[in-house]
Amino acid sequence: MNLILSQVVPERASETAALMSTSQNLGMAIGTALMGSIVIVGLVVGATTLICPLFEQ
Repeated sequence: MNLILSQVVPERASETAALMSTSQNLGMAIGTALMGSIVIVGLVVGATTLICPLFEQ
């Protein structure tokens, strides 16, 4: 981050930092949503695998 900000003119440094912070937060939010979706799918598949054989008898 400091490397990028060092290449920006001082008048635009605050705007660049805000844009970088926004993109970092967006990336974290998308990553969290993706990981949460993967966990939920795993839980549903695991529960279905355990429960379905009980009803087949």
